[in-house]
Amino acid sequence: RTPGGSSGGEAALIAGMGSPLGIGTDIGGSIRGPSYFCGICGFKPTPARISHKGLSVPRLGDVDGQCAVKSVAGPMARRV
Repeated sequence: RTPGGSSGGEAALIAGMGSPLGIGTDIGGSIRGPSYFCGICGFKPTPARISHKGLSVPRLGDVDGQCAVKSVAGPMARRV
């Protein structure tokens, strides 16, 4: 298993049966890529579909482009 991406640790943990499910964050493939490489399910939902409460996200103005492409939290699991 080769996780890669910012949610790669979560994907590897789920694939190794260390957790039944998890939450990852995604802008450009950080849920979908590791999920694919580890053979689990993960998807990037519509922005604001899942709450960001409790997640650390960049503040407005810290990173150019963060206003245009929203980071989202999405589920990851071995099966749907």
